[in-house]
Amino acid sequence: MKNSLFFIFLFLFGFLKSQSFIDEPYYTIGNDEMSILIPSNDTIYEHSLLSIRLPQKKEGLNKHFKILKNEKIDSTDNVYALKTERLDTIPLTTEPYPEDRFSIFIYKKRPDEIVFLNEKNNLTKAEIMNYKTDTIAYKNNFGFTSYSQTKVEGFSKMKRVETQADSDLIVGMLEKPEYLAMIMDYKKNLKLGDMYASGLMATLLVKACLENGFSPLGAGRVINILHSPRYSEEEKKKKIEIVYLWLYSEKE
Repeated sequence: MKNSLFFIFLFLFGFLKSQSFIDEPYYTIGNDEMSILIPSNDTIYEHSLLSIRLPQKKEGLNKHFKILKNEKIDSTDNVYALKTERLDTIPLTTEPYPEDRFSIFIYKKRPDEIVFLNEKNNLTKAEIMNYKTDTIAYKNNFGFTSYSQTKVEGFSKMKRVETQADSDLIVGMLEKPEYLAMIMDYKKNLKLGDMYASGLMATLLVKACLENGFSPLGAGRVINILHSPRYSEEEKKKKIEIVYLWLYSEKE
């Protein structure tokens, strides 16, 4: 009997672990605001904020979805297929819960990072449950990275972009061959939606900041301020102070 209970426990533990997507908030750092994924049992909430503090309930809430299945499709590269159901209703419509509210996200898991590689949207429940996820392309795809709360807290302790010299150093990095190669990779392999190439610019900026020892948090907003001809040097200084005051509002 004890052996039976032990094997049942192992089965349940393995099942629950396979359903797990993230076990702490994950941040996608944009040029302006950040997107934050917050887990709650089998539901994931996505918020947009200008601060690294965790949002209150519906503050900045964009959408939320239920995890239906999370399966590993490549053990070598640690790649998963996440099947989800969008839970948000569409207002002012006769079909608040459309049939094609299901999606599949292909992502690679790294320590404290998740790299989204591909997505299949507007699927019905029948389509998503029968979808052969191992047929979805993901190798050599350009991806967008989200960082764990633990890693973001580490970013918050790094030096900040504050001066014109800081900005010039980071912007200058974007002309290097390896960054131009990333742009070509993006053009050739991107399988994700990216309006106005904002995801590309954010990816390049984060890389340039980290390679020079700067925190990427708030860097995009500060660089825009430093390069704006609209403000005097004193005004720029005050605006940069406000950016960081708001960004770390519950950290300092």
